[in-house]
Amino acid sequence: MEASALDRSLLVAAAAAAPAPTVADPPLGGPISPGLDVLLCILPVAFLLAVTLSKRLFLPTARSLPWAAFMMWSIKMCWIGENPIHITATVMQGALLALTPLSILFSAFVFFNALTTTNTLAYMAALVRALCCNHPVAEVMLVLWAIGHLIEGAAGFGTGPAMLPPIMAALGHAPFESVVCLLIMTTCVGPFGSSGIGLWFGLSALDWSRAQLVHVTFLVSICMTVMSFPICWLGARFLLTWRDVRGCWLFCALSVAACALPMLLASLFSFEAPGLLSGVLGTLITGLLARKQLGLSQQVPCALARRAQDLEGALESGSRKVPDAFHEGQPPGFAGSPGGGPGGAGTAAYLADRRQLAARLAPWACMLAVVAGTRASYLQHSNGRELTLHLRSLGDLSISSNLVISFHDLCRIFVNWSYALLYVPALLPFVCTACATLLAFRHSIPPGKSWRDPFAAATAKCKGVAPAIIGALILVALMVQGGRQAPSYIIGYWLSEWLGRGYIAVSQLLGAVGSFFSGSVATSNMTFGLLQQVAAKKLGLNATAMVMLQIVGGAAGQMISISNILGGRAVMGLQHVPEGRFVQAALPACFAYYVAGTLLALPFLFM
Repeated sequence: MEASALDRSLLVAAAAAAPAPTVADPPLGGPISPGLDVLLCILPVAFLLAVTLSKRLFLPTARSLPWAAFMMWSIKMCWIGENPIHITATVMQGALLALTPLSILFSAFVFFNALTTTNTLAYMAALVRALCCNHPVAEVMLVLWAIGHLIEGAAGFGTGPAMLPPIMAALGHAPFESVVCLLIMTTCVGPFGSSGIGLWFGLSALDWSRAQLVHVTFLVSICMTVMSFPICWLGARFLLTWRDVRGCWLFCALSVAACALPMLLASLFSFEAPGLLSGVLGTLITGLLARKQLGLSQQVPCALARRAQDLEGALESGSRKVPDAFHEGQPPGFAGSPGGGPGGAGTAAYLADRRQLAARLAPWACMLAVVAGTRASYLQHSNGRELTLHLRSLGDLSISSNLVISFHDLCRIFVNWSYALLYVPALLPFVCTACATLLAFRHSIPPGKSWRDPFAAATAKCKGVAPAIIGALILVALMVQGGRQAPSYIIGYWLSEWLGRGYIAVSQLLGAVGSFFSGSVATSNMTFGLLQQVAAKKLGLNATAMVMLQIVGGAAGQMISISNILGGRAVMGLQHVPEGRFVQAALPACFAYYVAGTLLALPFLFM
C-alpha cells in the first residue's frame, strides 16, 4: 500500500535512530560470521514464503505473519544485539503503522457496502456495460486497466484492489480472477502511485536533486512502457482467452498505449504527474474506443458467450435473486450473472432515468474528486500548530490543526509515527461519501437492512485481516530499523560484497521483497533504496540504473503483496481462498518483470 504516513514514519525513525550508512560502513551483526548473520536475517522471510506457497506447510497469513515478526524480533534481540528499548519502540511503531492500511480497508469496505445496500453499485455497472456495449474485452480493459491506472495514480495506498473487483463481479466476471488481473495490471503504474510518492518520498534518503529524480523516473517509465503490453496480457488471461485478445488486438493495443505513452512523455519533465496523467487520458481514450467499438470484434468467444447468456437470461421468467455478498461470501452484484443482470433490458432499465442515473453516480464522482483534492502536501505533514499530550517515557502524542496525528519520540529514542487523517484516502473519500450515500438513498435500503449494516460488515471483515496486516507491518519495521544493525542492510551489504556484479541479478528481488511485505513501492524504496545506491558505488555501476532496478522490483512485488491480496480477497468474500493461490497465480508476471527489468537496465548500469 502506498501509505504516506507509513513511509514518512519509517524514514524519520530510521534517520533519527541511526546515522545513514555509507559505502565504508559495514553492518554490525552477530558474534560469529556475516554468513550466519545473513542466514538468520533471511530466515523469517524464507519461513513466510514456505508456509504461504506450500500446500503441506500452509499457514494462513493471520498466523504466519505474526510468527515471522516474532522470529525477526528474536533474531534482533538475541543475535544481533540491538538495544531492547529501540526494538520495543520499533514494534510499537509497526503496530501503529498498521492503522493506515486497516483504516483504508475499513473505509473502502464501508463505501462499497453502502453502495450495495442502496443498490447504487448496480447503476455504475450498468453504465460500464452500456459504455462497453456489453463486450467483455472492453470491460476488462476499461475497468481493470484504464480505471485501475487512474485509481492507483491518484490514490495509491492499495485502493484499487478494494474498489474495482466488485464492479467486475457485478458485471458477471469471476471474483478470484478479477482480483488477480487487477493486481497484475496496476503494477505498471505502481511506482507512480499517489502522485509519485514512491519516488519523491521513497527515495528522499538518497538526497537526490530534482533532475536525478526525473532521470530515474524516465528510466522506470521506459521499462514500464515496454512491459505494459506483455503485463496487460498476463493479467487479462485470467478473464479472457488468447483468442479473445487476438480478435480484439487493435482495441487492446490502443488502450495500453493510451496509458503507457502519456506516462512516458510525462516522465520527461516530472516525477509527480506520470501516474495521474496516464490514468486520466487512458480512461478517457479507452472509454471512447469502447463506445465506438473500435477494434472490438463481436465474433470472439467471450462476446459470443455473453450474448448467449443474455439471451438465456431474457428467456427466463422472473429475475434471479442476488446472493448476499456479506452473508453468503459472494461479491456484491446486482444480477447474479451477466444474463440476468445489466445486459439488454436490464441495462436499459438502469439507464432510462437520466436524473436518477446521475444521482447514483454522484458518490463515485465525489469520492474521486475528494481523493484528487486531498493530495495536497499541506495535508500530508503536520503544520507545526499542535496540541500535545506528554506521556513521559512513552513519548509525545499530538494532533495538529491540519489533523495529522503524531507520536513523537517513542520510548524517548527518536522513533516516530504519524497519521495524516485528511491525506490518507479513508475518512474523507470513503466514509464521508458512504454516509452521504446512505442518507441520500435511505429509501432504497431494503426491508430488514439498516444503515448500520455496512459498518458492521466492514468491522467484521477487518477483524479477519487485522492480525496479518499488523504482523506484516511489525515485520517491515523490524527489518528497516537499526541503521547498520538493520536486517535489510545486513542482507544487502553482504550480498553485494560476495556476489560482485552478480548482485545485479538479486537487486530486483530485494525491491520485490520490500513491497511483498508492505504492499508499498515507497516503503520498499526506503528499505532498500539507499542500500542499492551503496552497492552500485561499491561495484562501480551507475547508481541511477541500480535504483531503477529497485523500483521495478518494488512494482513487481506489489502484485504478490500480502496486504493488497488481503484487501482484494476480503472485499470479494474470498476468505476461503488461500493467499498462496493468489501469489502463485501472479508469479509468472512477477518473473516477467524480473527478466525484462534486468535486461533493460543492463545498458544503463555500465554507462
